[in-house]
Amino acid sequence: MTPPVIPVRPLSAAGVLLPSEALEAPEALAGTLAQWWTDAGVAAHGARAAQAEFAARLLRLAAPAPLLHGAARALLDEAAISAACLDLAERYGAARVLLTLIPKRELPAGGDRDELVLSTLRRGCIAATVESSCAREALEHCQQAAAREVLLQIEHGRARSAQLAWRFLSWALRGTGAELADQVRVAVLTALETQRRPAQLSPAERQLLRHGVLGGEQRLAIEQRVLRDVVLPCMENALARARRGSAA
Repeated sequence: MTPPVIPVRPLSAAGVLLPSEALEAPEALAGTLAQWWTDAGVAAHGARAAQAEFAARLLRLAAPAPLLHGAARALLDEAAISAACLDLAERYGAARVLLTLIPKRELPAGGDRDELVLSTLRRGCIAATVESSCAREALEHCQQAAAREVLLQIEHGRARSAQLAWRFLSWALRGTGAELADQVRVAVLTALETQRRPAQLSPAERQLLRHGVLGGEQRLAIEQRVLRDVVLPCMENALARARRGSAA
């Protein structure tokens, strides 16, 4: 596995960390870009806490070592993504964000596998797959080199998180009953019910695209495509493997 790309700021001759170079953007968009990347950095910070909780719950379930290694890697990915997004936000003029510790959530007592399967399906199998695809789409339009580096990091990091989630799902579904399989299928089909025709991009949205930021309509269209073409077949494969494992 390739280690996550963590942006490193240059040092002066005295060893003092130098500020990142400011990025140019139209005045009307600079604030939007600064806020968007700030929000992305804060969200990745929250995802890091979720990955830490996921790793702790895997330990309680005596998950195999490859899943534990993957969870540790995903935690590092989210830390790197958070730092990269916040650095980019500052370069667009955002104020420095002081990330606070996220309070530890009380983990469920025994018998928490079903709940963990469904939450991992939503957060990892669906959301991480969609985020990776959105980053890949944004890369095709982005003309800002610094933003492209961060988008590439998001694409790869979230793709690894999605792969980990699917591996966990295949492992966790072995030996479970039909009720959990039905809940997994319903969760995916419910997400697919949202249908909306993509609207034409406004001039402002076209400018944002050049800086790697997709509009809401674009993200929704990508989400529906990913759910239909990636998540749905992966779910059916995972459920089929679980059935074969139960029958063996």
